[in-house]
Amino acid sequence: MAYTIRQYATKAGKRYEVRYRKPDGSATGKRGFKRKMDADAWGAANVTTAKSVGAYIDPQAGRRLVEDFWGPWLAAKKTKAKPSYIETLERAWRVHVAPKWGTREVQSITHDEVQMWVSALAESKSASVVLRAEGILRALLAKAKADKCIHDNPCEDLELPRKRRKKHVYLTIDQLLALADASDWRSPIVLTLGLCGLRWGELVGLQVGDVDFKRQRIHVRRSATEVNHQIVVDAPKTGEERTVIFALAAAMPRRRLRWPSAVRPAFPRPAHRLVSAQDARAMQHVELVLLGEEAQSR
Repeated sequence: MAYTIRQYATKAGKRYEVRYRKPDGSATGKRGFKRKMDADAWGAANVTTAKSVGAYIDPQAGRRLVEDFWGPWLAAKKTKAKPSYIETLERAWRVHVAPKWGTREVQSITHDEVQMWVSALAESKSASVVLRAEGILRALLAKAKADKCIHDNPCEDLELPRKRRKKHVYLTIDQLLALADASDWRSPIVLTLGLCGLRWGELVGLQVGDVDFKRQRIHVRRSATEVNHQIVVDAPKTGEERTVIFALAAAMPRRRLRWPSAVRPAFPRPAHRLVSAQDARAMQHVELVLLGEEAQSR
């Protein structure tokens, strides 16, 4: 037997304690059983069997708080995630996860109460917000399970909201050119987004040296993202550089893209304020419309 049972007296009557050794050899115990048979059943399931199959969970480890896992988990994420994504994780943790779960012991969290939290959150928040918050809690409890603090992750098999596809409205080529004509000095920005298929962040991160007028190519080497009201330049969204061709290069006035240094921004820095990411997506897909029309005409 990998454990022993001892009887002790309390004001409420006699009780039983299961005494056993952890895998590291240190002695510990589980107290409070009213019947010896209950103590024996617990010892058999949680000590003898658990040790034999490598599933032993130290009861003291389960008392760790959810917030104890947040720092190390986020630090690991920062090794490969972009600052913009880290900022969304920090916001979701601060607003939705930490107030509810931060100071809870991981062993005390049940599947039912997590489901109730998700359902209540879904009544007032979008599916994206709910899924991000639940995803953080799920990941932290998965880390707790990997560290042998809990047997099972209570976030498994939850009923989660589904994301709904938003209807996208794209400009026609005539609408795009009309918008460019009405945009004054912003015209190159509008035309680059609409005719070259660049993302908003790729446009803001574009430098003069990335534009090859002779070969009519734009080399997408970086992307800019707004994080806490600051522009942060990083690798493109996919993590890989790509090259796009000018669509109707004559519509892009060269005088707008000439600066003395090849590392200067190809567009004025206020461009990220004057064209929203949503508007950029609408213009970005005009290139797809043009390619589709060209394919149908063949």
